[in-house]
Amino acid sequence: MILRINYPSDKQKVIEYIQKLPDKKYIVKIELKREIRSLPQNKLMWLWLTCIEQETGNDKNDLHDHFKDKWLPKKVVAMFGKIIEKPISTSELDSKQFTDYLERIQQFANIELGIVLPNPDDLHFAEFYQEYSNRI
Repeated sequence: MILRINYPSDKQKVIEYIQKLPDKKYIVKIELKREIRSLPQNKLMWLWLTCIEQETGNDKNDLHDHFKDKWLPKKVVAMFGKIIEKPISTSELDSKQFTDYLERIQQFANIELGIVLPNPDDLHFAEFYQEYSNRI
């Protein structure tokens, strides 16, 4: 059974449920629920990929596939009678996982390509956004 705690009052309901369980052995797992990646995060990724595209000549969709293949977990799927591994979609990432993914792209661009990809709170982000947002 999965019990969700979305509001403070839900904690008490979970405690009451557990207290009513018969005396047996149980495994209780509590994990933090993270929200899926946000639209602003996704927009930032495509802005950065557009910049890398402009600076390197590589298609942003190819860059997207390359980075997914390089850094995202793989899932096994059966296709036409064969088993293949392919990276999960970025839409399956939670906000923390997507932040980590963006940081890897940012570091790669900086170290390997010499391209500085600013964060939205950086001083020159507005200029960067103006430069590349109309090319997404």
